[in-house]
Amino acid sequence: MGKMSSGTGTSGGQMPARRSTGARSAKRQRQISDAAAKLFRANGYVNTSMQDLADEVGILKPSLYYHIRSKEDLLYEIFAEIHEDVQRIMAEIDAQDDLDASAKLRLWARLHVHHAITHREKIAVFFQEVGSLSPERMAPIMVMRQAYERFVLSLIQGEQLDGKIDQSLDAKQLSLLAFGVLNWMHTWYQPRGGAAGDDRLADLCADFILGGLHSVASPGGKRPPR
Repeated sequence: MGKMSSGTGTSGGQMPARRSTGARSAKRQRQISDAAAKLFRANGYVNTSMQDLADEVGILKPSLYYHIRSKEDLLYEIFAEIHEDVQRIMAEIDAQDDLDASAKLRLWARLHVHHAITHREKIAVFFQEVGSLSPERMAPIMVMRQAYERFVLSLIQGEQLDGKIDQSLDAKQLSLLAFGVLNWMHTWYQPRGGAAGDDRLADLCADFILGGLHSVASPGGKRPPR
């Protein structure tokens, strides 16, 4: 199950072109992207002007257009960045041929947590502004997103085939439950203890998801009274 190419899309099979980084500074581009995420989250995409972005970065407005073509291009880049990183999560898990379904599901939870921590500002913008991108620009983002959802679904189905989760349960619902636990970390996460603290949180989330799925949804297992 798998890895989707970032070239997949709806118009001739290609994603809308992202501006080349050839002559521009990658550091400056990241600075602009981070500033946009900060402003979009705080003020909203519609209420953020190109002048606001230029002021936040500390450059003149005309100089901003050297790095980006439009505000919508910048929103698209934010969305694409977090979903392309998700493809790398899938690739990393797929490469672990020696892991069983449980170990792969645990690895997914840990990697997803670290992704949510690293990109929390931009993930917040995605959920807040998901309707602000044009349908044409949103289409390839949704292709990547749906591939990720199918990938996690396949991990849970693998657990069912291994007998760790009751096969009579709806794997789609279970996968949505797992996403529901992790997708909103940007609303409550607070850095504590640096990288070690983030690792502990990733372990806690993985234990919570797998422990819940295995104890509540195991074949013949006792379920809490309703």
